[in-house]
Amino acid sequence: MIQNKVVFFDLYQTLLDVDVGKGKEGAKAGFEKIIAPYLRQKETEESEATMVSERYSDEVRAFYQDRNKELFQHSFPVALSAVFNKYYRLNISAAEMVDLVYEFRKVSRGHLMLYSGVREMLDVLSAKYVLMVASHTQGMYTERELEELDILKYFKQRIYSSDIGFKKKSNSFYQKCLEVADLDPKDCVMVGDNLYDDMFMAQQNGIHTVWIMNPLTKDQNEAEVQPEARLPIESIKDLPSVLEKILG
Repeated sequence: MIQNKVVFFDLYQTLLDVDVGKGKEGAKAGFEKIIAPYLRQKETEESEATMVSERYSDEVRAFYQDRNKELFQHSFPVALSAVFNKYYRLNISAAEMVDLVYEFRKVSRGHLMLYSGVREMLDVLSAKYVLMVASHTQGMYTERELEELDILKYFKQRIYSSDIGFKKKSNSFYQKCLEVADLDPKDCVMVGDNLYDDMFMAQQNGIHTVWIMNPLTKDQNEAEVQPEARLPIESIKDLPSVLEKILG
């Protein structure tokens, strides 16, 4: 393995095919089917349990009150814990929170699967480069998803926006990635499907770029950027040869 070369991976719609179409309706279902029933099991009155979604929204709004929502990222479990403590006098263990958050995630997201060729591609790359996750997500549920899909083992480090407090539109996100990698940007490459968040912002920080062209997302964001390489999602198995040209 080349220890001085790092490949950062976006996850959703790059490696993982996830149904994100539910949006706010999915989150609403998660609160109604998972969080509120959990509170009722803890002997919370029905009228109080049904207020949890609204109270969580208030907590998130308070977080962004003096922060730019485009740049900063709240943590779902931290905000939920604050609501539990403030309104329900609940202080649950980290393990219980992980399980609760993941059950919420499964209800709110829809399907989740690997794109064809991803596992084989990661197997090849992990033998040559250091692989890291660089994802705009809530780390608590993403760790479980990577584990269940049996690809967590390929990534030496995982940088999640919820854990570091910054989204990919912030230079602080990519500076954190470089800090964790402890390498010069020219020895790193970002692989992702979002032209602005993954390609433009990585290039702004001197990181090489490979754009994964996914029909689901490739027309959603416009950016004046020319990725160093482009690869259709259906050809992601060819990523090793693309990276060979960029990183050597």
